[in-house]
Amino acid sequence: MRQPDAPLRDPNQFIAPHAALLKNRYECLACLGEGGFGTVYKARRLVDGAVVAVKLLHPSKREGALSRFEREHRSLRGLTHPNIVTVGPGMFQGDAAWFEMDFHDGGNLAQKLRNPAWLAKSPASRLAALQELAHPVLLAMEHYHNKGVVHRDLKPENILFQDEAPVIADFGIATISEDRRDKTVFATAPGQVVGTVFYMAPEQLLGEEADIRADMYALGTIFYEMLTLALPFQDVDQRSIAYKYRKLIAEPNLDRLRACVPASWVHVIETTLKADPHHRYATPTELRAALEEAAEQTAEHTTAIVATREPVPTRPVEPVQQVQTPRPTGKATEGLEEHVETRQHLTRIASLVAIGLLLVLCLLLGALTELREVQRRLDEIQNALPANPAASGGPALR
Repeated sequence: MRQPDAPLRDPNQFIAPHAALLKNRYECLACLGEGGFGTVYKARRLVDGAVVAVKLLHPSKREGALSRFEREHRSLRGLTHPNIVTVGPGMFQGDAAWFEMDFHDGGNLAQKLRNPAWLAKSPASRLAALQELAHPVLLAMEHYHNKGVVHRDLKPENILFQDEAPVIADFGIATISEDRRDKTVFATAPGQVVGTVFYMAPEQLLGEEADIRADMYALGTIFYEMLTLALPFQDVDQRSIAYKYRKLIAEPNLDRLRACVPASWVHVIETTLKADPHHRYATPTELRAALEEAAEQTAEHTTAIVATREPVPTRPVEPVQQVQTPRPTGKATEGLEEHVETRQHLTRIASLVAIGLLLVLCLLLGALTELREVQRRLDEIQNALPANPAASGGPALR
């Protein structure tokens, strides 16, 4: 069911003729989405205030629309699983057919795949998210398969989320085996093609009877899209004859997938996308076991890589040894003692010589000082004598 960018109708009003019929049961809150056969609304149940989803059949004279709408309700009423949407009461008379479902406010897988946060994930992160999604979805598929139901329209828009747990919804074109011991009896007339083409198995494109392997083909396409951010045959217009021809006779090119995930995962998805349903996994249980084996092989391969990595060589740390000088003995001792005594004697002589030189220097300094003192006195005497003896009255020298 597509999510309209803006409500096609007043979001606070159910479409006619349902509005008059439901006004005493529900308060319409918003239009959640519109598909080929019905419109889903978020509503509040007046009797207890619970928020639910209400699916209304489009007023249409399309042949089989009412029976298909009622069949969806009957399919879901027989299924009780935490990963399958739960339905409540409904009415299937005339053009005002409707039924109630649980409301899930976590969006759907298609919205997650368009989210920039998902687009920015690494291939390893996308693979981890796929593993978290695949297990509960396959358990839900096992449940409805055991009840004789084939969904036939699995796609990202029909995988809702509640608290991050996936919930399969929109069993509008599901088939139910009239005899649940024989899961090859289907309600679709031969040659009638129903479903979303990008996710349809080749046998559905041919209008042939489709069993649970068609659902696993659709799930394989979803896995491919989650990992590669593309569809297996998205380069061809889904409405063209070339698209149908390619999908009927050819396997998708898996080069893009091989660049994202290990070979064990490529093998599993390749098997789900086989054009011949007999070459696919026969049941959801088989597919779940194959995915678990692929996960184990991936884990073992990663462990082996880590275990075989050579350790970085390191130089061993040698203990520090204390080097002890051997003590000399015998003649070596006597020679060493003589050498030490000689060194000591020479040191004493050098000290005495230094002291003698210092005394001589002191004597010289003292003598120099005395000489300077004598010179000073002589200068004083000389200065005291008259420069001209005649002027002083002394005898003149002839």
